[in-house]
Order: sequence, then C-alpha cells, then structure tokens
Amino acid sequence: MNAEIPKDREFKGYAREPIYLGAGDVVFDVSFGGVPMYGKDGPYNKFAGKDASRALALMSFDPKDVENTDTSDLEEKQLK
Repeated sequence: MNAEIPKDREFKGYAREPIYLGAGDVVFDVSFGGVPMYGKDGPYNKFAGKDASRALALMSFDPKDVENTDTSDLEEKQLK
C-alpha cells in the first residue's frame, strides 16, 4: 500500500516520517501527535532518534548528557 500523507497533516502534529525516542530498553514511536514536541522545531527535538536515557533521567538538555548514553553512574532514583 502506498499512501501519501496530506501536506496539511504535518502542521496538525502528524509526522511525515517516524520519530523515535529511546529510553532505557524501550524505543517509543512519538510520531503520532509528537511533531510539535519532537519534530524539527520542537523543544525536545534533540532527543529524537537517540537513546535519550541519560538526558531524560537527569532532566537535562546539556549536549554532554544528550549525546552520552551511559547511565551506569546514575543513582537508582534517577533511573526511575
């Protein structure tokens, strides 16, 4: 099946391509309704397409946390 997404749907929060976000051992599809948050101009765009476990655990937008996937040095309460 080859269906096209109408151009106006992009502005209603629909993604033209899947937007994925990794956290822990789970990959979330945040495409449906997630464009305003995770799309090109969204405030959480820096997490899209990445394992954002560390940044989310620390509630951090710092590039050193966004790009670092290692959570081994975090406390248990930060990982919940």
